[in-house]
Amino acid sequence: MNTFNRLFLVFAFVAASALPAYSQWTAEEIEAWVERLVETENPVYMPVIGVGTGFFNYHGGVKNAFNSFTSQPGYRINLSMFTTNEKDKQFFRLNATFMTGNITGTQRYVPKEADIPADIAFKNMNFRSNIMCFGFGVIYSFKPLISGKFFEPFVSLGVQTLQFNTDSDRGLTHDNSYYFWTDGTIRDAPQNGGNGNANIISRNFNFNDPVKSGFTVAVPLDVGIDFNLTQRVSLRVATSFNYAFDDISDMTNFSDNYKKTNSIFSFTYLSLIFDPFSDPLYRKANEVFIDLGDTHMEYAMMMIDDEDGDGVSDWWDLCPDTPWLVEVDEDGCPFDSDDDGVPDYLDDEPNSRPGAMVDERGVEISEDDMIALLNKPSIRRSEVEAFLLMQRAQNRPRRGDVTIPDKFKRLDVNNDGYISYDEFVKAISDFFDGNSNLAPGDLDELMIFFFEQ
Repeated sequence: MNTFNRLFLVFAFVAASALPAYSQWTAEEIEAWVERLVETENPVYMPVIGVGTGFFNYHGGVKNAFNSFTSQPGYRINLSMFTTNEKDKQFFRLNATFMTGNITGTQRYVPKEADIPADIAFKNMNFRSNIMCFGFGVIYSFKPLISGKFFEPFVSLGVQTLQFNTDSDRGLTHDNSYYFWTDGTIRDAPQNGGNGNANIISRNFNFNDPVKSGFTVAVPLDVGIDFNLTQRVSLRVATSFNYAFDDISDMTNFSDNYKKTNSIFSFTYLSLIFDPFSDPLYRKANEVFIDLGDTHMEYAMMMIDDEDGDGVSDWWDLCPDTPWLVEVDEDGCPFDSDDDGVPDYLDDEPNSRPGAMVDERGVEISEDDMIALLNKPSIRRSEVEAFLLMQRAQNRPRRGDVTIPDKFKRLDVNNDGYISYDEFVKAISDFFDGNSNLAPGDLDELMIFFFEQ
């Protein structure tokens, strides 16, 4: 809360306290009213950015013998925005997504004696496919149906391109091929080859046998929940099911028994969604002026005006025209330390003797000097009128919406777009001293313009 608003609250509270018949507001109530949250009118919604990570799981032709959450994680970036700025119609959002990572699949089968002549490798396939997806979709939000909740279920459907590069570590084209024995071990020689000295080996996970690479199209279906952490940040928990129109784990080159099918994989992820550019849904009122229609505050507002900015309301200010930044007492009058009638900011002798006679600058004078001042001849009425005209010229308010005529622009010495009193007096002096190009008619026009600006 800035200083001005704090001062406003102090003045409003003092005013409200002074009129108990009209106002029962406390300082806390006034501050709560000024700082209250109000709904933003016609907020502008901008695109939101989501960054997340998760794990892939494969559901295609190579059936996993275990959950592939042990695989390397994947990453996802998405950009989405509402299709309309009308809050009550914000069911749909357009969505652009980039997703990358590794999909793995591993089968494990321990053969029986009768299986040895068969193609056991067909039941022990594995692969790793590095993928990159880029696509577009539409998100449907259930938020309008569960108004007031901090969570937002959604469903999304789209289409995306899928680039994949698939390898295997089966090693069937190398000397260290895997052989699966009936005792559950993997060895470097076949069990039915009569080699009782075959060594037990383990998978090396090198994935150095190329399987397939290429492009295809996939259809992603996302289901999840957005948790609204703040107005600007949400946490998304979701799963994306993807149907690819190709077999990214194609093992037809490794086994005649493999049946090629389209791949299905899922991506379960957590994502943080940021909205850095949209208007806030709610903002602090930060009111400076209270509605005069509010009868609780009408009289308080009448008493907190402070035209001279000295911190004392005009209602109580006994010196309403105090210059800016001059310290004042509780009545709004400048301090006068020696009580000589001359305020300290004008007093050239701030410590005059009590009861001493002083001049207009607060300097002590003798009785003879005072008599001489009182015996000064009176001035003519025309001189009074000239003095008052000068005072009006010096202290009149500036309009700021009047443009200086071209013929007078050179008189604006400081180029502030305004002919000040000093600049006006200098122009007149130059005219009578013969140092001006103005004609007598121009002088009359300058005087009229000076009092109009």
